Amino acid sequence: MKNAVLVDACKFEIQEMPKVELVPETLLLKVKYTSICGSDIHIWQWGPEPKSDKAKATFDSWSKVYFGFPPTAILGHQMSGEVAETGPGVELYKPGDRVTIRGAGGYADYAVAMGLGGHPLSSVVYPLPEEVSYQEASLVEPLSVAVDAVRRSLLNLGDVAVVVGAGTIGLFVMQCAKAAGAKRVIVTEVSDVRIEKAKELGADEVVNPRTENVVERINELTGGFGPDVIYDCAGNPDATRSVIEMAPVGRGKAIIVSTYENAFEIDLNMVMMKNLDMVGFLSGLPGSYPPQNDPFDIAIELIRSGRVKVEPLVSSVMPLEKIDEAFNKLARAEEMMILIEP
Repeated sequence: MKNAVLVDACKFEIQEMPKVELVPETLLLKVKYTSICGSDIHIWQWGPEPKSDKAKATFDSWSKVYFGFPPTAILGHQMSGEVAETGPGVELYKPGDRVTIRGAGGYADYAVAMGLGGHPLSSVVYPLPEEVSYQEASLVEPLSVAVDAVRRSLLNLGDVAVVVGAGTIGLFVMQCAKAAGAKRVIVTEVSDVRIEKAKELGADEVVNPRTENVVERINELTGGFGPDVIYDCAGNPDATRSVIEMAPVGRGKAIIVSTYENAFEIDLNMVMMKNLDMVGFLSGLPGSYPPQNDPFDIAIELIRSGRVKVEPLVSSVMPLEKIDEAFNKLARAEEMMILIEP
């Protein structure tokens, strides 16, 4: 079994691992594709043992969120594949089933799926309809984050939304907000590649903070009223400060749907005086939502029905042996999304 192991900052090493012995409520997945998450890029840049004080502080804070596990434990959590083998007593799935999973370890030819936090295997394994390809399915997890974020924002029919940052999550949030009934979705982005992709996928307006005063332009585009909901998907301190600035007084809502490389300062006086509802968001674990509202199931249906476009985000597919090259390209924003094919 091949596995890409992070051995240093910006350096994976392909290692051979022994075959996993399955136990009840587990299965072995033959990985077809794994998409690269922005949080994985941060972890790759830090390495397994961050060297700077700022990186160490952020690494430790992430570990607290991940129940004491190091951030490296979540690498490769956006994957699709075929069931290769099931553990003792597993009856819902069989070898050959096409699935996507909640899990990690997808930068490998095989990955293990298991129930999380006492929940059954069925809470992390999702069968794929024929209309959804393996490539599309490797992006179900980030799309589920966008689904969950828009649902949590309580976006109303006819609202005006701003999406700050047009990476994968931002473009999925943009499409989900439109599917949920937003009257207008404005995107802010600095990368030319992402600006063009936002336009292609239906952004009503795209504002580039490098060429325009983003707060003044958003105010102009909303007729002076400001946006009803702002989704911060950039993971950039200046972008987050602009979110607070552009929010209207008394009725603003901001959802933080991004991770940051380091801690930074914001003006909480402005948050308080604007009566701004500012919510941090991490997609829910199994059991944190009613089963009928599982964001993975919703994401799969959005792809199947064509209401959210996934394939246009995939700019290239690279083999596991070129994983560092793929991470380098994404870290420099040279490409939109790269899939790893073991």
